[in-house]
Amino acid sequence: MSLKLDVEQHGVREATADLLELGIRASDVRAVSLKIGRIVSESTKRRFQSRGSGSWPPLAESTKERKARDGLDPRPMRATGALYASLTKPQPTTALPDELHYGTDLPYSRFGHYGTVNEPTRRLVELRPSERRQVEEVLTYYISRGER
Repeated sequence: MSLKLDVEQHGVREATADLLELGIRASDVRAVSLKIGRIVSESTKRRFQSRGSGSWPPLAESTKERKARDGLDPRPMRATGALYASLTKPQPTTALPDELHYGTDLPYSRFGHYGTVNEPTRRLVELRPSERRQVEEVLTYYISRGER
């Protein structure tokens, strides 16, 4: 008695095409840079409005007086509004195929974010765990399904 075995292949072309598209999307995530940027932007707006979720030290009395005298915004890190405006844009400052950077090119931002001898640290950009998950979801859906 002989046994005959037939094997049929179904969907090989489709699977190959799907894997190719997945690889292409995984190697260039710039298509979702604006969507991720909106998450980062909203997070940063929330940080500024909540003064770093309450972690930013209050302004020194001398700073409050100077800002009042010079007609500047009395809130921390908002003297002219330029820093806030640059950090809350949803566009990435750098968009490479495998890297998206959000932030600012204003040189004085580092003094607030990291602090100095005379300036306390006020972390300007810091995603909550839930916001990090949102970014991961955007990337996962885009890479796996092509959904923007």
